[in-house]
Amino acid sequence: MMDSSLPTPIELSENPELAALRILKTNLDVAELALLASYPENCECPERSRTEPEAYAIAILFQIDALESILNEYVESIRRLQEWRNREPSEESSPF
Repeated sequence: MMDSSLPTPIELSENPELAALRILKTNLDVAELALLASYPENCECPERSRTEPEAYAIAILFQIDALESILNEYVESIRRLQEWRNREPSEESSPF
């Protein structure tokens, strides 16, 4: 799951896309909680037959999980790229 801490001002200044990703993650969390609150029995009894709205809710919940995985990978790639940039020697320290 995406780190629950909010990006720091420095992180946002270096990677402004983190703000949009955090907003998307928050919206996914709200949608997931709303669906789970509307259809709590879907978590407790997966083998029972479902109505059409319940089936749609479950499909959306699976899509939310998939989107959260993609978001996590995106945030992780941003962090790795930032670490890589921070490790690169600066041009000022170059002997040439």
